[in-house]
Amino acid sequence: MALHETVFNVWFSQSLQDYLKDSKSGIIVNSLSPGLCITNFLSNMPEEHKQAMEEVTKAKAYSAEEGSRFIIQAALALAGDGVKEMKLQGAYFSFGNVKEVSDFAKSEVGKRVQVKLWVSIREILLHFQLLMKMMQNETLDELSKVDNRVRDVVVTRLL
Repeated sequence: MALHETVFNVWFSQSLQDYLKDSKSGIIVNSLSPGLCITNFLSNMPEEHKQAMEEVTKAKAYSAEEGSRFIIQAALALAGDGVKEMKLQGAYFSFGNVKEVSDFAKSEVGKRVQVKLWVSIREILLHFQLLMKMMQNETLDELSKVDNRVRDVVVTRLL
């Protein structure tokens, strides 16, 4: 994962964790990178890129099983330890260990960028949610013309 992708990933998970911290959901949000893993992900890659990536993965990549162990280690690092859970909310795990985020990510400028990104992401998600509700209503209106029970089923069973 490139550095900028890692920083955005960390900022997103920290912002989401901050957003959820006052809720009673009990959800802990962290980000992680298991490293480069050998999977069939490259199978649809253009041939000119596939060969180069296959050489890199043979030299430096973990098996999918090894990569999955890093994910499990990150999940279990929090299991049943309330103090650790509070400390590790919004943490970044890499190769099974908690890693310190970059100085830029922690700086005042970085924090301002993080807030701007979070506000933008929330705005996009709210617009998407509104659009989905509008589409649901239009679709439900059309389907209700076929069978008037459709709206009740959707509202009571799916929403």
